[in-house]
Amino acid sequence: DRLDDNHGSCRTEVLFCPTWRKSFEFERWQSSHKPDESALASFQQSKYYRSIAAMLSSPTLIDLLKSEEITIVVKLHFRLMPYLKAFSQLENPHVVIATPEIDPRPISRMLEDAVMLITDYSSIMWDMAYMGKPVICFQHDKASILGERYREQYDISDLELPFRFCH
Repeated sequence: DRLDDNHGSCRTEVLFCPTWRKSFEFERWQSSHKPDESALASFQQSKYYRSIAAMLSSPTLIDLLKSEEITIVVKLHFRLMPYLKAFSQLENPHVVIATPEIDPRPISRMLEDAVMLITDYSSIMWDMAYMGKPVICFQHDKASILGERYREQYDISDLELPFRFCH
């Protein structure tokens, strides 16, 4: 992968890559294994999903996307694919959920094509930073993830990182 090769692309895509949470794990990670309706409903009631849904369906954001002719491409972590049905409900003309069938580009290509990245804690933020592209950290559940993962990995002062933060 050559993440420093821009190819002159000037697309109006913003890539949104939320990462997974241990609290949503179930027996199998295969995308063919779907959660039952009860598990799906529980996921949709989680603060995690509600925060993402609120952001992606914000009238202010939708108006901005329309006026600037921008599309947000949502690339789910493979461990979130069992919840694709919930995320698909968030699609609109300016928010697209990238499934392998709809968008077969590898993540490296998606990063190259995007003008900006929005993520929570995904390490791909460093790839975008390397390419000199803007990154927004949408950390809507910082206290929760610090509790479920190794604190020292994520407990970095927002002032120490070269990204903008939204909480």
